[in-house]
Amino acid sequence: MKNEQRKALTKLTIEQAATRLFSQSTYEAVSMNEIAKEAGISKRTVYKYFPSKYALLSSVFERYQQNHHAALVKALSQRTTPKEKLTAAIQTTYHYTSENLSFMKLLWAVDDEQSFGDLPAELYERILGWNTMIFNYVAEQLKDIRLKGSFAPYTPEMLVHYISAVNKGAFIQTNKGTSRILTEITPEKLLQLEQDFFLNCIED
Repeated sequence: MKNEQRKALTKLTIEQAATRLFSQSTYEAVSMNEIAKEAGISKRTVYKYFPSKYALLSSVFERYQQNHHAALVKALSQRTTPKEKLTAAIQTTYHYTSENLSFMKLLWAVDDEQSFGDLPAELYERILGWNTMIFNYVAEQLKDIRLKGSFAPYTPEMLVHYISAVNKGAFIQTNKGTSRILTEITPEKLLQLEQDFFLNCIED
């Protein structure tokens, strides 16, 4: 493995370890020592890549939000019809969440003071900037969708909000770690239900 590849892999390993720990506790409660242990490397190496815990948190959000945006662009740009684009938006949102659940839990907790305390304004603005970019891109891709019946008033922006809300709710409700089985509904089933629901409402 080349030196640059090794460095990139080490940085990714640290970010993934930090993401797992931050999502399980709070930002303030997690130490650089714990992150190093979780990553299986020395604390000295962690500081070599990230001079502070804040710099590490900032890098985590930058990587994952950039990847989320890239995944949506790749998926939606390859579709042409409104139905294809809506399906791609729902499925890509679901799959990205499923594959990066620890990060998504962090993202959903950004406004929770107990999880992050007083998040620096600079980082908060960057997070919102990426969120806005992702939101606007998907809304633009769904602009040609026309719904019929009582759902005709739905705008592309409302659809994006709806997709995001259903996705978040599905994963939060099915990943609480409780032993009580309240329902047989899984994120996959909710995904299919949501997809079928809107596809049946799209004008041909």
